[in-house]
Amino acid sequence: MSETATVSPESERDPEIPFSLTFRAVKAEDFNFVLSSWMKSYRDTKRTMKNPVYFTGHQRLIAALGERRSMIIGCDADAPEWIVGFACGQMLDDGRILVDYIYVKQPYRERGIAKAIVAALGWSAGMGVVASHWNRVCNSVSQRYLIEHDEYYLMLGAD
Repeated sequence: MSETATVSPESERDPEIPFSLTFRAVKAEDFNFVLSSWMKSYRDTKRTMKNPVYFTGHQRLIAALGERRSMIIGCDADAPEWIVGFACGQMLDDGRILVDYIYVKQPYRERGIAKAIVAALGWSAGMGVVASHWNRVCNSVSQRYLIEHDEYYLMLGAD
């Protein structure tokens, strides 16, 4: 999957993206970035879990999701190895999209990149979204993007 798009900022206060954003499937050499970014950025949501339990369990979960779901990388079209973010998820039979996780590197947040990466998975405006992982960002955008939380897709699959 490779699709180039120019992503405009969501508001005038956001600086423009200084590159042409494109999307591609995760490659084997990207997986350590995905694994590390996901586990570190989601860690705060599982405060009561001890580190060995969290990191071992989540590493297994992400690896399993990588085999069952689509993982899309957002990167620079001129340097596709330069990753700015990723999303993991899939379309559901009922027309909604299941999003397991979205991550964008800190300097590139609030520029529409996460929305563009999820659109590369198949999302479009007005479509219902199911999030299997929930964090404070989900709290702030859940009404705007019709997001509901259902972590059972992690255990049951996504048929």
